[in-house]
Amino acid sequence: MALLLLNASVSIDPDGVMSVFQFEDIFVNMKKIAAMLLGCSAMMASASHAASTVTFADPAPDKGIGYEWNIRMSHGGKAPTTAEFVRHVGAKSSYEPTFTPPEIGWHHQSDWVALELVENSLVTIEVRNQRGVHYTEVAQDGKKTESTAGQGYFPGFSVYKGWDDTSTEKHSFNSIGNFWSTIQYITAAYDQKGVHGGETKRLATTRLMLPAGKYSINIGGVNALYCLPEQPCFSGRHGYSAKFTAEPIPAGNL
Repeated sequence: MALLLLNASVSIDPDGVMSVFQFEDIFVNMKKIAAMLLGCSAMMASASHAASTVTFADPAPDKGIGYEWNIRMSHGGKAPTTAEFVRHVGAKSSYEPTFTPPEIGWHHQSDWVALELVENSLVTIEVRNQRGVHYTEVAQDGKKTESTAGQGYFPGFSVYKGWDDTSTEKHSFNSIGNFWSTIQYITAAYDQKGVHGGETKRLATTRLMLPAGKYSINIGGVNALYCLPEQPCFSGRHGYSAKFTAEPIPAGNL
């Protein structure tokens, strides 16, 4: 926001009285300043419509899918808005080879995101390997242990339309298709470079045109595709960073 400064000189006659003409000039300038400030406030209010909120919370606790993240995004029809967050998931939470297909995803080892789009949006989702993610493990007896998540993460995620707050969460789910009637499968993405991509380049990403509404995104790991059972990256918790971007869709494209 640019700040415009107005200079004004005021003269007072020997009797200490300001002329009416001078007073009117100052009054007019004050009205101009007030009008400009009002305009700036309107622009700021308009810009504030493009915003995202990220909350580590379930929108409907104890009902249906146990969501870890609750995200609301609004670009206001103007500029892109982003939501970024960091956590950790199980190495094989998107693909556990010992599970019976098609339910190859692992509910309790993955993170669920409840995403709400206020407007029709062009959405980009990026999930990467993240070093140095610290967390606290709580045992059944209440004992707490400080841990650092692994850095051998191969990211994967699934996108579904709708939120679930009525079903009973099971041990496994279908990470590449439908499994409950309350949410409808849209797509999935996973790191396709594997060990050839290098630790800092491990990325799962997609770009979607989505109508305004609610969506469920499951963030998991596909380490079993690239790691041997004897390697540290095959199991355990691994750190991730996620970035969601929502921007206006060009007219006529949705």
